[in-house]
Formats: sequence, structure tokens, C-alpha cells
Amino acid sequence: MRGLRSQKFWLSLQTWFIRLQGFVRSIQFIFQKIFYKLREVITKAIDDIHIFVVLVKTVSFSILFALITILIIYFLSPYVGYVNISNVESYDNLLIAVASITGIFLSLYFTGLNTVIGSLYAKSPHPVRNLFIQERIGSFSVNFIIWLTLVSLGSLVLGVTWDVRSKLTVIVIVVSGCFSILFFAQLGKRAFYFFDPTGFSPQLLSELARWSRQASSNGVLFANPAFQFYYHRKGNIVLDSFIGLNKVALSENHLKEEALSYLISSVISTYSRYLYTKKSIPTKSRWFPYKNKYKDWYLPSDYYIHIAATAKAELFPASEPDHYWLENGFENIEVSALKASVNSDFPSTTSKILADVFSQFTELGRSGEIQQALLFHSKIELSIRATLENNLPTIAELQVDQNDAIQTIGILEVLCSYLVTLVAGFFSSFDSLDPSSFSIKIERQNWTRSDSPYALGLPFSILPDIEDISAKLIFEHQVEGKFITPDWYISELIARKISLYLVETMSSLLTKGIKFFLYWIKAFEENHQTIKTIVVIDRGMEFSEKLKTMAISGNQLIRNLYKLKSIDLTWGTWNHDDKLSEIEQFNKELITRLASHLPELSGLKRTDNIPDYFGKSLVIIGDECFRSLDSNEQMYFEAIFQKYFIGCLLIYENLRKTTEDRNLHDRFIALSEPLMDLFDMSGYSLLYSEFHQNPELWKICMSVWDDYFNVEDSEGLLQTMGALYNYRQDSFVNTERENIRTQWKMKFLHRLRLLPKKHIEEVGFLGGCTVPDHPSEIISVVADCGEIMMPSYNPDEIFIDLYIKKQAVAKDIDFRLRYPITEMISCNHNRKPSK
Repeated sequence: MRGLRSQKFWLSLQTWFIRLQGFVRSIQFIFQKIFYKLREVITKAIDDIHIFVVLVKTVSFSILFALITILIIYFLSPYVGYVNISNVESYDNLLIAVASITGIFLSLYFTGLNTVIGSLYAKSPHPVRNLFIQERIGSFSVNFIIWLTLVSLGSLVLGVTWDVRSKLTVIVIVVSGCFSILFFAQLGKRAFYFFDPTGFSPQLLSELARWSRQASSNGVLFANPAFQFYYHRKGNIVLDSFIGLNKVALSENHLKEEALSYLISSVISTYSRYLYTKKSIPTKSRWFPYKNKYKDWYLPSDYYIHIAATAKAELFPASEPDHYWLENGFENIEVSALKASVNSDFPSTTSKILADVFSQFTELGRSGEIQQALLFHSKIELSIRATLENNLPTIAELQVDQNDAIQTIGILEVLCSYLVTLVAGFFSSFDSLDPSSFSIKIERQNWTRSDSPYALGLPFSILPDIEDISAKLIFEHQVEGKFITPDWYISELIARKISLYLVETMSSLLTKGIKFFLYWIKAFEENHQTIKTIVVIDRGMEFSEKLKTMAISGNQLIRNLYKLKSIDLTWGTWNHDDKLSEIEQFNKELITRLASHLPELSGLKRTDNIPDYFGKSLVIIGDECFRSLDSNEQMYFEAIFQKYFIGCLLIYENLRKTTEDRNLHDRFIALSEPLMDLFDMSGYSLLYSEFHQNPELWKICMSVWDDYFNVEDSEGLLQTMGALYNYRQDSFVNTERENIRTQWKMKFLHRLRLLPKKHIEEVGFLGGCTVPDHPSEIISVVADCGEIMMPSYNPDEIFIDLYIKKQAVAKDIDFRLRYPITEMISCNHNRKPSK
């Protein structure tokens, strides 16, 4: 019995303790609520004072002008005269009548204006009507007039009932009356702006910044769920208001252009600012709405499945925060506006929206929100898919009908460039992930504070793990009275998470980006839309270069993170060589596809409104041909050289037509450029074939030339080439293409200088000399000359001397060669190796 009584006693004590604890928490919440409301009242009062100052500044000119007028009348009155005493009543009545008529005029004017404005806001969603009602300056002005009315009525009651008529009351009423009239006049002017409700967007921007900041670690009672939910409701009102403004802008024709683009610009600005505030918001905060997520029957523990299966019931869903509710809401606004502007044929609005979204992708990259950015990119792609899939005019028809095609090309280029911008933005965020910087932050971190996880400035997706570490450290400090976990272990845990984040993010960018470009290239090629294909390939190559830079820097960052590894944990694994190989393979596929479209692009006439896709493509493929030779990639060279050969001849034909109005010198120089490129590239195929001891490289080039010389009119074409070549040899000009060919030459010379050396004895001379050691006599001669003089060789001359001059069609053509390779080889036969 005693044991039972003892248990009941302790149970009653625990019950009272729980009740007392609940009561204390209720009192604590009430005080917190009072403190918060007091803070809000003070903040609102400060805002009202600021608005009052702004309004005073606005009407200051009118006040000053009225004061000057009164002073002028006062000083001139003695010279003009005063009103007779008998006319005082008439004078007063005149002033009263003027004031009354002015008041009536203002009432009628604003009544009519409000009727017009009401026709717009009556159709507006509820959040937009609330914006109009709660507009801060208008609200303050109305409250001020109501206050003045109440003061006047109260003073009248005092005067009539108790005969209390203070001079101070007169002064206050007169001065306030003057202000109220001027304020109301300014409010009337502002009413004109209400024809465009999107003008409220800056107010919404500041509102969201305010509530999101309150929900962050810098806010008031940010860790309290009740206040978190309150901030969420305020933020959700802002989002609903933006959605309402977007619906109004899309429903009114006069708002679909400039006003709509202005609204979306505000949305993007709000979005970008929020991304950085979000890094300081706890991941389990009630700022994020919670949603149910149902479990998979084959993934949870057997215990839960057993209970659910026995009861024939559903698994209880887990409640998880929706961390991207606000971003998704803003993105839906942008996508709907973009889709409407594209479908309504408003090119200026479309261009403005697409241009503004660039900054958004940059900020998404910098803040590390890559997964969300890729989802947003998919939304944009889906919203304009119909426009992208519309057939453009053929290349021949494009010369006549360009406007629609140019707009579609612009939209496609921007869509592809978003991924390039995203990679560049993400790459710029690597500095904030540097191990040395956050190691210092960790050492200085006060982990007893609940806001410590957000001071590191890490991407939001890493925050849950940092919060978990912080919670365990706080518990450790409460139990032990001090921190036992060393800083190096905390640094290692965070570095490990960053490595996992980097690997996952870079892999997503690489995989999804490549998939996007290849999908659209294939789709456009199947529909024979050459120009769209080239646009995607062009941006794909830029994306490939950015990926390569990101992969190299990301690999270095991960390696630096690995330096903090001391114990055996699962870290992010980045297969650097495999990833670079995947990027390189993607780039080669783009170049190969680009080369296959050169003949079609040659038919596109150049205009100021259409980029020179053909010229740019040919230049890029030429550089890739040289790179494939330099790296001894036989199959790659074979895939693109023939297309490059044809492209050089086609651009020569194009230049013949487009340079007819130039003087002969400039025309001959321009016509010789593609031929000099082709001769140089052919010479390098021979030189690299010897250098790598891979005869297939030269065979690929030679077979293309052999096919060319089988053409019936090849002799006439070769004579023209010879004339242009000789003219170029006699002319001393420095063109952009000449600079590119010089870069090729310097790269090959660098290769030659790395060759091993051997000693030989000169016949007829004492001693000997050191020369490059290579099994190819051509390479030995060229490399030897490179050690002695500059220029050491000319690939075009080597090609002409060893191939062109041996052709039957070239027997009557005199190519003036300055450094014939056959003569250099002959001189080399007089040397013998040293014993």
C-alpha cells in the first residue's frame, strides 16, 4: 500500500510539475507576444514619421510659396489699402466660399477618379485590393485626416459645452488643416499611378525582405515556432500579392508590356535577395510550410510495415518542410508572364524578362541552389517549347522573312545561355567553400549560440547537417560543462559534407546540362532546322568550356578538403579523369555535328541581323583540326577534316561575291585567307604524322586532296590558288587569321623544342653540333632549323613542296617557296652521326 501511495504521490507531483511548466510557458509566450507587438508599434511609428517627413518635403515648395505670397501681400497692403469694416463679412464669406468650392471640387474630382480606379480594382484579386487599401502613404494620409476631424469635433464639443477655446487648438487646427489639404492633393496625384497596380511591387519587395529577415537568425524570436509561423503567414501574403499583381497585369492589355516586365524585374530582385537571407533561416523553421510525404512500403523499417500490414492501414506520412515554397511561387509567376508575352507576341517584354532572368541564374549559382536552378530551367524550357519547336524558314527563305526567326533564335540562345551562366555563378561560389576560410570561422565559432550554424555562410542544402552538429555540441556543453569535441573533427565533418555536396552538384550540372544540349540538337536535326541546331551547338561548346573549368577547380577544391580528412568517413568521390573525358567527348560530338552542317550554313547570306554562323563555325573547326593533330587523335581528325576542307573552299566562293566592291589588294588578301588556312592545316597533317610516327594522319589529308584533284576543273582552281598564294607571299600583311596561324606555329615549335638531343659531326668542319633526335628526317630538319633561325619552317611550303608540286595538274604552276623542305633535307644528308 505504501508503495502504491508513493507512486500516486510522485505521479501527482509530476502532473503538477507539467501543468506548472505549461503555465510558465504560456506566461512566457504572452510576454514575448507583448514584446513583439510593442516592437511592431515602435517600428510602425518610425515608418509613419519617415512618411510624414517625406510628405513634408514633397509639399515644402507649396508651403514656401504660400508664405512668400502672404508676406508680399502683407508688405504691399499699406500701399494698396485695407478692406473696409463694412465689407469684412463679405470678405470672410468670399474666403469661405472659395474654401468650400475647392473642397467640393476636390471631392468631385476624386470621386470620379476613384470610380475609374474602382473599375480596375473591382476585378482584381483580394490581395491586390488589400494592397490598394493598405498602401502606406495613402493609409497615413487618411488616418491623418481622420485624426484632424476627431480633434476638430472634440474641440467643438469642448467649446460649446464647457466654453474651452484654446489658442493652441486654433494653431493646431489651422496648421494641420493646411497640411491635410496639401497631403490630400499629393494623394490625388499618386492616384494616377494606381492605374498600374504593379507599382506596388517595390513595397512588396521590402515587405518580404522584412519578414524573411525576421525568420532568419538575425530576427526577433526566430527560434520560436509561433513567431516563425507568423512570419510565414506574412510572407505568404506577399507571395499572394505578387501572384495577384501578375494576374492583373496579364488580364489588362495596357499592362502586358512595360508594367509586366517591371513586375517580373521586381520579382527577380526579391527572389535574388531572398536566396542569401535563406541561408540564415533554420531548416526546420515554420517559415517553411510542412507537407505530408508518404513512405515507400519497401523502404521503411519492418516494424512500421508489420503494424500497417496487420491493420490494413496506410503508412503514416512524414511531415517535412517545403524549403522551396517561396522560390516555386516566384518561378511560377515568371514562367506564366514569359509564356504570356511569347504567345501574345510582345518581343520587347519577352526580351526584358529573359534578360532579367540571367541575373537570377547567376545568383542561384552563387548561392549553390543548383538543383532548384535546373528545375527552374526545365520550367522555362517547357513554357516556351511550342515556340522552340516551330519551324523556322529555310536558309533560302530566311533572307526574306527574318523577324520571327530572329526572335526565336534569340529565345533559344538565352535558354541555352542560362546553363552557362549557372555554371559560371556556381564556379564563383568556390571561394566561400575554401577549407582554410571556414576552418578559421569554426575556430572562432561560439557553438553555444543557436544561430551559430548560419554564421558560416554555407549553401542552404548543407545546413541540416551543420544544425545537427550544432545541436549535439550544445547538448555536449550542457552535460559536460564544456566542449570536448575538438575543432579539427568539426572541420572534418563539415568538409566531408561539402565534398559530398560538390560531387553531387557538379555531377548534376554535367549530366543534365549535356542531356539538355544533346536532346535539342537531335530534335532540331531530325526536323532539318539547321540554324537552331547551330545555335544550340554554339552555346553547348561554351557550356563545355565552363564545365571543364568548373571540373578542374572543383577537383582542386575537393582535394584541399581531403587534407582535413583524419578518420575513415564516407567522402565525396570525384572521378576527375573520367569527368574530363566525358566533357571532352561531349565537346567532340558538338564539333563533329557542327562540321556536318558547314555546307548548309554556307548558303546563309550575311546580314547585320544574323550572326556569321558559317565563319565562326569554320574558325572553331579549324582550331579543332589542329588540336586533333597535336594530340594525335586520328579518328577525330578524320571526322572533321574533310568538312573543314569543303568549308574553306565554300567560304572562298562566298568571299568572291562579297568582296567585289573592294580594291584589288584587299580583295586578294581576303580571298587568300581560307586557302592559307587550308595549306597550313594540310602541312601540319604531314608534320604531325611524322612527329607522332602515325602515317594515317597524313593519309587522311592526302585522300581528301586526291579526291579534289580528280575534279575536272581542278587545274584551273589550283592555278587560282597558286596566284593568290604567290600574291600573299609578296605582301607583308598582318591579319587576324595570320595571328591564328602564328599561334599554331608556336605550339608546334614548342613540341619540337621538347625533343631529345643528339650530337653529330659536320663533314668538312672541326667538332660538331647538337641536333634534335627524332626518327623522321623531316622533323629532324625542321627542328634543327628551329634551333638556328626564325622563321624555321612554313607548313604551307612543306605541303606545297612535298605534295602539290608532285601533282600532274601543278606542273605549270610556279609556287614561290622561301624555305623548300626538299633543299633542307638535301643539306641534311651532308651530316653524319658522331662516333
